Amino acid sequence: SGKDFSFQPKITVYDGTSTTQSIVISLESYEGGHPRWIFSTYTYDVKKVRQITLPDLFAADSQWKEVLWPCVLNTAGQTLDGNKITSKHPQINQNYGSFSLDKRMLRLYFDQGLIAAHDQGPIEVEIPLTEINPILKPRFQDLDATLKETQP
Repeated sequence: SGKDFSFQPKITVYDGTSTTQSIVISLESYEGGHPRWIFSTYTYDVKKVRQITLPDLFAADSQWKEVLWPCVLNTAGQTLDGNKITSKHPQINQNYGSFSLDKRMLRLYFDQGLIAAHDQGPIEVEIPLTEINPILKPRFQDLDATLKETQP
């Protein structure tokens, strides 16, 4: 094809000793010298053997998207396609599904170019659980986890 292409995978596991495990798979690819980042996240309840979604973490009446939004803005910047972004933007709501969790931190992942300049790659927003403890369901307020990172 005449185009240079390469990719570098990275797998990060946030291992909950008794309640949760999150897996983040990141692929940084280069096609013709332009980087592109792709990632997938999976968080599991290891006791019930089922996947956890982001809304599962929060109390029903918590308005969690509005609570998390200032953290997203502080990390990611203020514009999307030249317009002020809000927590109600459909692409933002779509991307709230990508997250990982350990005993200290909730991490949200937003696709490359969605809420910051394309060349900044995907945006990872770290939110200490202590900051959102009041809106978390009790079983997620005190996670006992450790971090392991592998690069195949």
